[in-house]
Amino acid sequence: MFMSYELMWAVDRSGLPRREREVARRMVSFAKDDGSGIYPSVKRVAEMSGYSERSVQLAQAKLRAMDILREVRSHAPHRPRRYWFNRDALPPAPRRGQLTLFDSRFPQGKHKKVAKIS
Repeated sequence: MFMSYELMWAVDRSGLPRREREVARRMVSFAKDDGSGIYPSVKRVAEMSGYSERSVQLAQAKLRAMDILREVRSHAPHRPRRYWFNRDALPPAPRRGQLTLFDSRFPQGKHKKVAKIS
């Protein structure tokens, strides 16, 4: 099993919402350093993250819509999808002192400034 601590660090410090960040972190734990080789089943990611299988599927769909996860091979009977992780598509973390809230256009990665903390 491969594990890219560099990619895990990038996910942890990104501006992803909690569920997507946790699912991405669990998936990246299977990746090679170049982002390839990700193919855990939805059930495995759900067990690792503590989310339901449906929540993991929704999070993966959002990560694919944001182009963070790219599907390399479609699923087949008894074979999970294979993904490549696109580190460059991760949203930046909010700057210190700012909170962000993702709006209804979340798949496009749009966010707006909500409050400034002194």
